[in-house]
Amino acid sequence: MSIEIVTLTTEAELIPFQEQLRQVYYRAFSLPPHNESLADAQHFVSRQIVHHSKNEHFRFCIARSLETGTLLGFIYGHTTKKGLWWHDQVAPYLSEAQYQQWFSNGYEIVTFGVDPAAQRQGIGGMLHDTILYGLPHRTAILSTQHENLPARRFYQKRGWQIILHDFYFSGNPLPYVILGRAL
Repeated sequence: MSIEIVTLTTEAELIPFQEQLRQVYYRAFSLPPHNESLADAQHFVSRQIVHHSKNEHFRFCIARSLETGTLLGFIYGHTTKKGLWWHDQVAPYLSEAQYQQWFSNGYEIVTFGVDPAAQRQGIGGMLHDTILYGLPHRTAILSTQHENLPARRFYQKRGWQIILHDFYFSGNPLPYVILGRAL
């Protein structure tokens, strides 16, 4: 299968892909450990992406089959800064040295998913490498569920390191790890 990675930088560029994004998000995140619903997938497409597309250095990368045009995966992020939910949840738990190292010039990976039927074909690696390529940031940061061992192994192979163990986001009873990577 031939794969194309496309980088989108505006909300308008995302519009043609909204339905396929909803479907891929649901297939990728409805399974354990995420257990997301169809309503969560719709929220992701209709509200969350729109919100984040207005942030500095917003990038949304999609992977699609060249043969069929089918969307297979996505990743998106932006510059992290005070006033953004994820940043403001995590930053108070970092030492001043950690904050300066990881957040003072950091790129936040917000959401990353590959359709389960397309996993283990290198698509996640292509998406990961594309979104980080050429960024003007010193570091990249993200979170993943503590129990999501496949994701943690994926990130570890790509040079990510754990910044915080057993982190709990407000309103979420599941533990996460906060990861960082030098760019």
